[in-house]
Amino acid sequence: EGATCYLNALLQALYHVPAFRRAIYHIPTSPPGPGELPSVPLALQRLFWLLQKSSEPQSTTELLASFGWDSGDALQQQDISDFCHMLFDLVEDAMKNTTVHDEITRLYGAKVQYTDSAPIVGWKKRREDTSMLTLLHGIKECADVTASLELVTAPEVIEGYDTEVHGKQTVSRRMQFKKLPPVLMLNINRIDFCPVRLEPVKLNDRFAFGETLDLADFMVPDDDTEEEEEAANAEKSAKEEKHARVDARSSSSSSRKHANATKYR
Repeated sequence: EGATCYLNALLQALYHVPAFRRAIYHIPTSPPGPGELPSVPLALQRLFWLLQKSSEPQSTTELLASFGWDSGDALQQQDISDFCHMLFDLVEDAMKNTTVHDEITRLYGAKVQYTDSAPIVGWKKRREDTSMLTLLHGIKECADVTASLELVTAPEVIEGYDTEVHGKQTVSRRMQFKKLPPVLMLNINRIDFCPVRLEPVKLNDRFAFGETLDLADFMVPDDDTEEEEEAANAEKSAKEEKHARVDARSSSSSSRKHANATKYR
């Protein structure tokens, strides 16, 4: 229906993950009332059931209607990453306070770590995030998934970054995986901007992926994790020591007050 090839590709990829399909079936739903549209979970349940029980191609009209889309929306090409996040948000909202609460994040949520560093001044900062979809760039330069992941996780130089503590510095930023989910979704970005035609164009370059994928080189090193734990422990110890000093001062102050009270009694 319309320009929904991106939607069909994503739905088929999600459908073929049994754990995701089971989670969708476990969302409590109810039939729509007269003149009402079906909910997104109900439309997904019906679509997945039809795909499971029939060998015929199935329509996504009901699912599109559950989004509140009309024929004009269906004819407009959407970004698959934006659509995936929208779909996950709608499904996760319906999963709240049910037996499949947070199941989307458990299945697809990859924990990534961004490390900013300025070696000249000995400054380093880490930030963690959860990514449902990892976007792969460099289709022109990279022939396969591994090469594209090397490009995505390569350090990026940022000039004039405000470190706050040391002012503006030249900072190196790197993204690495900290924890992988049961299902890692990789989205190949095949859209580029043509400076001659001044419009987006699709890249049809060959892009290979093997049956297995070794991600060891793209994970946060163990020594970084240990260093992070040591820093956290040091911070905890400093807080405990601070509280101990405060408690000691309070105890000392109470003792002096008691002594004074005894002296003038």
